[in-house]
Amino acid sequence: MVIQTYVPDHYIFKYLINHDFDGFAETELGLRSELNYPPETGLILFTVISDLESNANNAANRVYEMFEGMKLNENFSFLGPAPARIGKLKGKYRFQILAKGIFDTESKKALVDVAGEGVSNFKKTEIRWDIDPATF
Repeated sequence: MVIQTYVPDHYIFKYLINHDFDGFAETELGLRSELNYPPETGLILFTVISDLESNANNAANRVYEMFEGMKLNENFSFLGPAPARIGKLKGKYRFQILAKGIFDTESKKALVDVAGEGVSNFKKTEIRWDIDPATF
Protein backbone atom coordinates (compact mmCIF):
# COMPACT_ATOMS: atom_id res chain seq x y z
CA MET A 1 0.00 0.00 0.00
CA VAL A 2 1.20 3.51 -0.79
CA ILE A 3 -0.19 6.48 1.14
CA GLN A 4 0.43 10.04 0.09
CA THR A 5 -0.28 12.72 2.71
CA TYR A 6 0.45 16.28 3.74
CA VAL A 7 0.21 15.22 7.41
CA PRO A 8 2.59 12.29 7.93
CA ASP A 9 2.58 12.80 11.72
CA HIS A 10 -1.18 12.27 12.01
CA TYR A 11 -2.07 9.81 14.78
CA ILE A 12 -3.88 7.49 12.38
CA PHE A 13 -0.60 6.27 10.88
CA LYS A 14 0.62 4.91 14.22
CA TYR A 15 -2.43 2.68 14.34
CA LEU A 16 -2.32 1.84 10.65
CA ILE A 17 1.29 0.67 10.75
CA ASN A 18 0.55 -1.57 13.75
CA HIS A 19 -2.80 -2.84 12.38
CA ASP A 20 -4.35 -1.57 15.64
CA PHE A 21 -8.00 -0.94 14.82
CA ASP A 22 -9.09 -1.10 18.47
CA GLY A 23 -6.55 1.56 19.48
CA PHE A 24 -7.59 3.78 16.58
CA ALA A 25 -11.28 3.37 17.37
CA GLU A 26 -10.73 4.23 21.03
CA THR A 27 -8.74 7.38 20.16
CA GLU A 28 -11.13 8.48 17.41
CA LEU A 29 -14.26 7.95 19.49
CA GLY A 30 -12.66 9.88 22.37
CA LEU A 31 -11.92 12.82 20.09
CA ARG A 32 -15.39 12.71 18.59
CA SER A 33 -16.90 12.73 22.07
CA GLU A 34 -14.81 15.76 23.12
CA LEU A 35 -15.87 17.66 19.98
CA ASN A 36 -19.49 16.58 20.29
CA TYR A 37 -19.45 14.84 16.88
CA PRO A 38 -21.16 11.63 15.78
CA PRO A 39 -21.80 9.09 17.03
CA GLU A 40 -22.02 11.17 20.22
CA THR A 41 -24.50 13.56 18.59
CA GLY A 42 -26.21 14.13 15.28
CA LEU A 43 -25.49 16.65 12.55
CA ILE A 44 -27.71 18.49 10.12
CA LEU A 45 -26.02 20.41 7.33
CA PHE A 46 -28.13 23.27 5.98
CA THR A 47 -27.10 24.70 2.61
CA VAL A 48 -28.50 28.02 1.38
CA ILE A 49 -28.39 28.30 -2.40
CA SER A 50 -29.02 31.35 -4.59
CA ASP A 51 -28.26 32.86 -7.97
CA LEU A 52 -26.98 35.93 -6.14
CA GLU A 53 -24.07 35.66 -3.72
CA SER A 54 -25.49 38.43 -1.53
CA ASN A 55 -28.83 36.62 -1.22
CA ALA A 56 -27.16 33.34 -0.29
CA ASN A 57 -24.94 35.04 2.29
CA ASN A 58 -27.69 37.22 3.78
CA ALA A 59 -30.20 34.37 3.90
CA ALA A 60 -27.66 32.08 5.58
CA ASN A 61 -26.98 34.76 8.19
CA ARG A 62 -30.72 35.19 8.74
CA VAL A 63 -31.21 31.43 9.20
CA TYR A 64 -28.31 31.32 11.66
CA GLU A 65 -29.79 34.21 13.68
CA MET A 66 -33.14 32.44 13.77
CA PHE A 67 -31.50 29.18 14.90
CA GLU A 68 -29.69 31.01 17.68
CA GLY A 69 -32.99 32.57 18.76
CA MET A 70 -34.73 29.22 19.10
CA LYS A 71 -35.31 28.00 22.63
CA LEU A 72 -33.42 24.73 22.26
CA ASN A 73 -31.54 23.13 25.10
CA GLU A 74 -27.80 23.52 25.63
CA ASN A 75 -27.14 20.28 23.73
CA PHE A 76 -27.55 22.16 20.44
CA SER A 77 -24.94 24.30 18.73
CA PHE A 78 -24.54 25.87 15.31
CA LEU A 79 -21.43 26.48 13.22
CA GLY A 80 -21.38 28.99 10.40
CA PRO A 81 -22.62 30.37 8.26
CA ALA A 82 -19.69 29.86 5.94
CA PRO A 83 -19.23 29.45 2.20
CA ALA A 84 -19.59 25.84 1.15
CA ARG A 85 -16.37 24.03 0.26
CA ILE A 86 -17.45 24.46 -3.35
CA GLY A 87 -18.83 27.96 -2.97
CA LYS A 88 -20.33 28.21 -6.43
CA LEU A 89 -21.80 25.24 -8.24
CA LYS A 90 -23.71 25.33 -11.53
CA GLY A 91 -23.90 29.13 -11.35
CA LYS A 92 -25.38 29.18 -7.84
CA TYR A 93 -23.74 30.41 -4.64
CA ARG A 94 -23.80 28.19 -1.56
CA PHE A 95 -23.43 28.95 2.15
CA GLN A 96 -23.71 26.37 4.92
CA ILE A 97 -24.71 26.10 8.56
CA LEU A 98 -23.95 22.99 10.59
CA ALA A 99 -26.32 22.09 13.42
CA LYS A 100 -24.98 19.75 16.11
CA GLY A 101 -27.15 18.12 18.73
CA ILE A 102 -29.29 15.23 19.79
CA PHE A 103 -32.22 15.45 17.41
CA ASP A 104 -35.61 13.92 17.78
CA THR A 105 -38.32 14.15 15.13
CA GLU A 106 -39.76 17.36 16.60
CA SER A 107 -36.45 19.21 16.80
CA LYS A 108 -35.53 18.21 13.23
CA LYS A 109 -38.89 19.48 11.98
CA ALA A 110 -38.55 22.71 13.96
CA LEU A 111 -35.09 23.41 12.52
CA VAL A 112 -36.21 22.66 8.96
CA ASP A 113 -39.29 24.88 9.36
CA VAL A 114 -37.23 27.76 10.77
CA ALA A 115 -34.65 27.38 7.98
CA GLY A 116 -37.39 27.52 5.35
CA GLU A 117 -38.87 30.61 6.98
CA GLY A 118 -35.40 32.20 7.10
CA VAL A 119 -34.90 32.07 3.33
CA SER A 120 -38.52 32.83 2.37
CA ASN A 121 -37.96 36.58 1.96
CA PHE A 122 -34.99 36.18 -0.39
CA LYS A 123 -35.79 35.88 -4.10
CA LYS A 124 -34.34 32.95 -6.03
CA THR A 125 -33.01 31.45 -2.79
CA GLU A 126 -33.59 27.96 -1.45
CA ILE A 127 -32.48 25.83 1.45
CA ARG A 128 -31.50 22.18 1.49
CA TRP A 129 -30.60 20.00 4.43
CA ASP A 130 -28.74 16.77 4.91
CA ILE A 131 -29.18 14.80 8.12
CA ASP A 132 -25.92 13.20 9.31
CA PRO A 133 -24.08 14.17 6.11
CA ALA A 134 -21.38 11.86 4.83
CA THR A 135 -19.39 14.80 3.42
CA PHE A 136 -19.26 18.55 3.76
